Amino acid sequence: FGKGSKITYVGGGQLYWYVKPATKWPYYFDGTIKVVYDSGHTPRIYEISGVGALGSSVSDTIPISKTKGATAYLTGTAYALKGDQYLVVPGCKTHYKYGY
Repeated sequence: FGKGSKITYVGGGQLYWYVKPATKWPYYFDGTIKVVYDSGHTPRIYEISGVGALGSSVSDTIPISKTKGATAYLTGTAYALKGDQYLVVPGCKTHYKYGY
């Protein structure tokens, strides 16, 4: 992902994710957000996806549950119409607290 990928807590119980692969071709993005709780509770997995066209980005928000602390990891692959694949840069993550 030469153009970027990001995940961040935006308040109000929402995580925002963004991807922009380094392709000028239309693409399909398929990914996951894994939330790992500081408390040791079972991690939660959110399936995410989207379609981008001609150098555009794909983004969305997902609702999250209250926690004293957690780290959200964004992973995934963009599949360009041309056949190229683009992986989210390793280590794309954010730590947040919500509701406490």
